[in-house]
Amino acid sequence: MARNNRPRVEIDRETRTMEISRMIEEGGLGTEATHYKVVKRNARKGVVTATGNILNELVANLGVLFVKLHQYHWHVTGSEFYTLHEKFEELYNQALANFDEFAERLVTKGERPYSTLLEFLQHATISEKPYFDPISSEQMVGNLITDYETLKAIALDGIEAAQEENDPVSEDMFIGFVQQTDLNVWMLRSFINK
Repeated sequence: MARNNRPRVEIDRETRTMEISRMIEEGGLGTEATHYKVVKRNARKGVVTATGNILNELVANLGVLFVKLHQYHWHVTGSEFYTLHEKFEELYNQALANFDEFAERLVTKGERPYSTLLEFLQHATISEKPYFDPISSEQMVGNLITDYETLKAIALDGIEAAQEENDPVSEDMFIGFVQQTDLNVWMLRSFINK
């Protein structure tokens, strides 16, 4: 597994000297290895980067959150019904947009996003369950605050991984997601403290 993530060494044959050719034939690179360039393989099929793993973790979690938000949207009751019914719809549309954006980023990186309900459930850190027993609107909102805090922690790890892998596009996506998540948590907390 680790072997697949190692950089591939390519030889610039136009500037290869006789000395380098001799070292290659002898099986060693010696100190003249500066004539070789390291090529990243993250755009090749089957290679998984740390950033890709975190993007995929968000894909799985957003898949679960999307379903959970629908459940809350359908089952919310009480005096706050209209407010929360609309808010949950807004949040599941937002989750869907992020879900799609992160999955498509994985594809552009040459990596494979999770794409089945089974994969989402196997790799998500947030959870959902069938709605048999009524829960209060405050409990729904409290559950979502916890879920969004979990997603934010994952995205913060993604920022670090993207910086280390020199992937500014993914880094920007993670930063934007953290900003959006902070806003969602603030609004949900404000609702509970009404």
